[in-house]
Amino acid sequence: MKKREIFTAKTVEEAVQDAATALSVPVADLNYTVVDESRGFLGLGSEVKIEVTYDIAAEVGAREFIESVLYDMGLEAARVEAFRNEDGDVVVTVKGEHLGALIGRHGEVMDSLQYLTGLVINRGKNDYTRVIL
Repeated sequence: MKKREIFTAKTVEEAVQDAATALSVPVADLNYTVVDESRGFLGLGSEVKIEVTYDIAAEVGAREFIESVLYDMGLEAARVEAFRNEDGDVVVTVKGEHLGALIGRHGEVMDSLQYLTGLVINRGKNDYTRVIL
């Protein structure tokens, strides 16, 4: 799963370094493009905006997606854990109280959420990773 963020600094090098620090990623692993570069008067007030694109692990993306859905459903007290099993599938476990709305009638909501999570983490990738919720 790819993520994008915008960083601003006085120079491109500073913006890239800020991005690497904020994302805890080595500078060499970042892909960035300069979005906007404004030069101030006599070099004062110059500003550069870069857009950084980076990959996150499928299990992290799945956990973040499920957490955002749970928050929107008002189930923010639930705990979400995600890991890869021996087959390479992403297994997501949700623990908490009052999760009936997450399961739905005959498991329909949970099945749909599993399907949507798979779409989110596999977007733009050549290989498919199965999600088990």
